[in-house]
Amino acid sequence: MSKSSRDLSLEATKMVLENKKQAMKLFDIWQEIKANDFFGFGENLGFSGATPEQSFCAVIYVNLKDENSLFEVVDLKPKTIKLKSQVLTKNDEKIIFSPEPKKEQKAHITSEICMRF
Repeated sequence: MSKSSRDLSLEATKMVLENKKQAMKLFDIWQEIKANDFFGFGENLGFSGATPEQSFCAVIYVNLKDENSLFEVVDLKPKTIKLKSQVLTKNDEKIIFSPEPKKEQKAHITSEICMRF
């Protein structure tokens, strides 16, 4: 059974991040995938249409919302990701700031602040 473009995108993204050992912008990951023709599917990972890079980004965005994702956001603009398993220190200039807390965390933080006053 052949892999879908979605599966190929996730696997190729994981390979790029493992090889580069740093957080990367989605556009740079896409460029690396195109340059290396992962899995022999050509530079578009099996995506058809006029904007395969946007299809690739959409796959990654959807995967990032899954709590079981291999990836996590390190910077929001431009979207920069790393593998959850990668340990990057504050000295790593690729990390600018952590993403905003999730809604549940925001509510908890807000309630703690309100309780103090």
